[in-house]
Amino acid sequence: MRFILVLLFISSVAGHMPVFPGSTSSSAPHHLPDVIGKSWGVYGDTASITWLTMDGIKSEEMTVSLQRNRDLGFYDVAIWGPGMNQVNCSTEFFGWAHGVTDSYFTRDLSELPAAVLAAIGTSEAIVLHGDAKQDPEYEPFGVNVYWPIGGCKDKFPATATYSMAVVHPQNKTQSFSLGVGMAESFTADELILMSFPMLETFLWGGRSMVSLVMIFAMTWLLTYVTILYWFSNRYAQLQPRLISSIASYVLWLGLSGLVASSAVWLSQLIWSLQYVSFVTSMWIAIGVHIVMPLIYVELVIGFYDPRFFTQGTRIWSGILVIVGAVLMLFLAWQSYVVFPSLVVVGAIMHMF
Repeated sequence: MRFILVLLFISSVAGHMPVFPGSTSSSAPHHLPDVIGKSWGVYGDTASITWLTMDGIKSEEMTVSLQRNRDLGFYDVAIWGPGMNQVNCSTEFFGWAHGVTDSYFTRDLSELPAAVLAAIGTSEAIVLHGDAKQDPEYEPFGVNVYWPIGGCKDKFPATATYSMAVVHPQNKTQSFSLGVGMAESFTADELILMSFPMLETFLWGGRSMVSLVMIFAMTWLLTYVTILYWFSNRYAQLQPRLISSIASYVLWLGLSGLVASSAVWLSQLIWSLQYVSFVTSMWIAIGVHIVMPLIYVELVIGFYDPRFFTQGTRIWSGILVIVGAVLMLFLAWQSYVVFPSLVVVGAIMHMF
């Protein structure tokens, strides 16, 4: 249990909450609340302008980091609001604490599109140029690989709502991510539903939906058939009640999904290695999102022996399985909620 808690703690300090604003406009920007207490990762591609707002608190840290998903393209990020003339972006901050010399900001707004200039109006503004050329970085929490291209760190000059516009200077479609805030914080429902934004970050990074679905489906099917074959041979002499048989099938469906979750994360890790060398932080993804679900599945299969089940042992084993499945809701980030839920349902059915 201590090992699990340590892994959870490590993973909690290495990530932001992914959001995908989609279509935005100057009159309907995507709002990022509480950028002081929460870190947001805004993902998108800009053939047009991406409009954002954030809540600033005077004298609290303002951090903005700009990344892209390939070693091509560059961006400008305009930031405007009360007191922005007082902001001087640190030359030693670049995205997630990367120091560079070729990323800079300016108060010259002349290169911004007319729509952004109209939205800024008479407000104080700066422009962050994301045109640095840096080696790719590995992030164990989300997309796994990104190219840092710019960043700004200073204090908010006032308590106010600040506006941002992400612009591709050449008006070309190029995937970007904009990190806002540095405090890693997640609610329980965000962690439980993390499978879905994580899948989108994989696609943002360049993975194919077809390949991810195939890896998941083939691993799930192969695992399910293997489990059924193994148990049918081992316990062929048993004649369990119909409800127990149904419970077993539901349980195996869920466990197979957890194995498939590990397979998807493993494929993402292997995909990342074409861009970056193996780094220590990769052990976080391996330990939390690949190994832990597999250990849990192995433990459930290992102690599941209906020949020795009494009513008492059936209940206690069911409780242990349920506790582990709830934990998998927070760890198996490609299990899409449904598969840990199937494990819970199967375990409850078996208990009675």
